[in-house]
Amino acid sequence: MLSINRAFVRVKQDLDRYLSPDAILSAAIEAKHRWRKRILDPVVTVQLFVLQVLNFNTSLTHLTHLAGRHIKPSAFCQARARLPLAVMQRLLRSMCDAAGATGLFHGHKLWIVDGTSASLADTSALQKSYPQPKTQKAGCGFPLMKVLALFDAATGMLVEMVPTSLHAHEQSRVWQLHPLLSAGDILLGDRGFCSFWHLAMLGARQIHGLFRMHQLQIVDFRPHRKSRRKGETGRPTSHWVKRLGKHDQLVHWIKPKNKPKWMDAATYAAMPQQILVRELRYTLVNRGQRTRTVTIATTLVDPLKYPCDEIAFLYGARWEVEICHPYCLQCHTFDKSFGQGLGRVRSAA
Repeated sequence: MLSINRAFVRVKQDLDRYLSPDAILSAAIEAKHRWRKRILDPVVTVQLFVLQVLNFNTSLTHLTHLAGRHIKPSAFCQARARLPLAVMQRLLRSMCDAAGATGLFHGHKLWIVDGTSASLADTSALQKSYPQPKTQKAGCGFPLMKVLALFDAATGMLVEMVPTSLHAHEQSRVWQLHPLLSAGDILLGDRGFCSFWHLAMLGARQIHGLFRMHQLQIVDFRPHRKSRRKGETGRPTSHWVKRLGKHDQLVHWIKPKNKPKWMDAATYAAMPQQILVRELRYTLVNRGQRTRTVTIATTLVDPLKYPCDEIAFLYGARWEVEICHPYCLQCHTFDKSFGQGLGRVRSAA
């Protein structure tokens, strides 16, 4: 496997191959950026910026050596400030598309969504848009912003971020990332993204979802088991359809009667009355750690094309988002120092 350092050296030595001038100019034109003919045009500016990052944020005074020509640090800073953010975003997405074309899971491109938070400057405007946690006393702490991030699993690249309030649920904003995905793609996420609404919205775009089951969702793998009736508790709300194997089944998730506060009436009315979901359970056994049972909900319903152990293995890529480590889809394996291998996945007892 190619090490990160060796990959950096290869890119630095042949930057035109991985970040061609034509691609940069095309991104600048699409972003409607205008520039004058000068040494620090968009091509030189972007390539110097990438080289600066690949050289571990080298100092501006070292740019002359990297560029092979005399460039004033102040001129480079001004040129970089003139460059629209949209140019970098377009280049990032095009690079992810090119890299992801060879890193597919059964022909599907894999994406990872995750949430995090960031402290902001203590200003009145930011306090109003991104209020602090209610547990903090007034005048203490800083505004806190929640961020939904979309990663390309094949490259580990952060493709897009959606800022939102700390008090907003992830599912009220995650749909803003859906247009970046294509039909047939797979979106991975934790239990915060697992719901009827999210799977239904993905299904409307023909996108597959694979999420850990929400802790409040009741799952029963007994064949022909009954569903919850009105006023009952302790039974699943889904309707049993078919048994695919031990702790592996197809069920129908029924549309909830209560509309979420963040959803408008038209969107709620357009939601299907039921969706077909595959529920499966497996156990991770790691040395030195307690055994953990994981229950998955996914729309990858074909057990022959997507066996249970492969689904379990695929969900392991969701944890790579914590370190932005690329998931090797082409060879369909994890680097053992970063993830769980198939040898440590087994069916739940």
